[in-house]
Amino acid sequence: AWIPLEPAQCELYTKFCASKPVRDVVNKTGSAITCMNVLKKICDHPSTVCGTNDGDIDDTNVTDFADDENENDDDDAGARKSVAGEAALAVSTAARECSFDPGALADAEASCSSKTQFLMHMLERFRTQGHRALVFSQSQATLDVIQRNVERAGLSFLRVDGKVSADERHRRVTEL
Repeated sequence: AWIPLEPAQCELYTKFCASKPVRDVVNKTGSAITCMNVLKKICDHPSTVCGTNDGDIDDTNVTDFADDENENDDDDAGARKSVAGEAALAVSTAARECSFDPGALADAEASCSSKTQFLMHMLERFRTQGHRALVFSQSQATLDVIQRNVERAGLSFLRVDGKVSADERHRRVTEL
């Protein structure tokens, strides 16, 4: 199902699409993967690309953009980080011009993301019907956003990600 972006999400997406890193991709001089990853993260939840201070990008997200590039490529890591830094600056600048509620963005509230709102609605619906749900994501940042909203809603959950040891993972899966 298609889930339309929230107005501020759409505004950020559009502004980033008009940025220099995206223009460089169109002109075949930039990194398409970096730009696509930024756009994907905007669609997941804007807080995954925007820091908590007035739309800033934190160093972790800049590194994430660089790490999202083809890891098997022999390109210079410094060049990748430079491209990622340019994308981070572009999305940070765009975020400052958008109409996000800074508190809601900093708290990764569902109101900033249509996907998160939809997921929370579905999880609540499943809970009231007595069902359990498995939620998958390739991004730990997205899982962090989901976890904050699930906790805020008072829903019980078990999280298994790459940081969980094999023994603990087995225990959690057995518990589920």
